[in-house]
Amino acid sequence: MKILIDIDDTISNFAEVLIKWLNQENNTNYKKEEINGWNWFTNHFSSPWNPTKYKSFWNEIKINEDAVYYIEKLVKDGNEVYIVTASFPSDTLGHKIRKTLSNFNESLINKDNIIICYNKGMIKGDIRIDDGVHNLYEDSINILYSQPWNKNVISSLKYKRLNNWKDIYNYIITLK
Repeated sequence: MKILIDIDDTISNFAEVLIKWLNQENNTNYKKEEINGWNWFTNHFSSPWNPTKYKSFWNEIKINEDAVYYIEKLVKDGNEVYIVTASFPSDTLGHKIRKTLSNFNESLINKDNIIICYNKGMIKGDIRIDDGVHNLYEDSINILYSQPWNKNVISSLKYKRLNNWKDIYNYIITLK
């Protein structure tokens, strides 16, 4: 199966680091659990994406060890796996990608497994795993990685909401 997996907040702790930086810059005290929608950052901060311009921001981002383990397991099981990010071109995008890839066994996940785009709908896959329901499409089996901002999402799109990478892996192996 061809599996498309989002980076930010699906395999990384992007929002946790972003909220930390924004709290420091704006003298606020928000918590990740308070993020209740996709416009939350732009509704609360005038320049919410400013921290992403700095390598030091990306150096704080951590990749979930369970995600790495189960993604590599999916590759070993014979799946075609791509790590996908809807990112804007920036001076730090390459750094973000290199930092992400450095967590994986290069023989399993490497530069050939990275897709950078703006519209994830342009990429076809059998399974999509993302924290944003807007990045899931009817042409695939969809897994919504549970996060505070997607808990109250109402969508006619069919998806399976899962909370962790072990459950994601176990669900995928039932689909074969």
